[in-house]
Amino acid sequence: MILDSKQEFFDATNVYANSSAAVYSTDSTPSLYVDFGPLYKSMVSGIGMKLYIKMTTAATGAGGCLMNFVLQTDDNAAFSSPTTIAQTGATAVATFALGYEVLLPDIPSHKMERYCRLGVLTTVANGATGACDACLLIDKQTN
Repeated sequence: MILDSKQEFFDATNVYANSSAAVYSTDSTPSLYVDFGPLYKSMVSGIGMKLYIKMTTAATGAGGCLMNFVLQTDDNAAFSSPTTIAQTGATAVATFALGYEVLLPDIPSHKMERYCRLGVLTTVANGATGACDACLLIDKQTN
C-alpha cells in the first residue's frame, strides 16, 4: 500500500500510553500532525477518510489494561481547543499484537478542521508501550 507521508501520524513510532493524559502524536515530535492546508475545504465537502493503524511492535502493558486510540481535530496547530472525532474504543492491550490492524471507516469529514492528531490513552498509569503505523486513508488497498 502506498501511503502519503503527509497524512501519517506514526511511522513505526514507539507510543507510550498513560492514563493521566493522552499521549498525542504532537507530544514527542511537534510536526506529527496532519495539516490539510488547501485540502481542508475538500475534506469538509465530503471526501470520506478512514483511520488506519497497524502495530509494528506488539503492545505490552499491565494486566487488564485497556488502550484507546483517539483522533482529534482543531483549527490551529497548537490544538488549543481540540475536538475528538473518532476513537477505537477501549480495547485490551493484548489485542494490539504485532501486525494487528484497525480500520475506522467513515471519519466524519464535516467535523474535520484544518489540523488532526492521533492520541493514545490507557486505563492504568504507565499503561502500555508498543509501536505502530497510523495514517488517514481514502481507502485501504486490499490486493
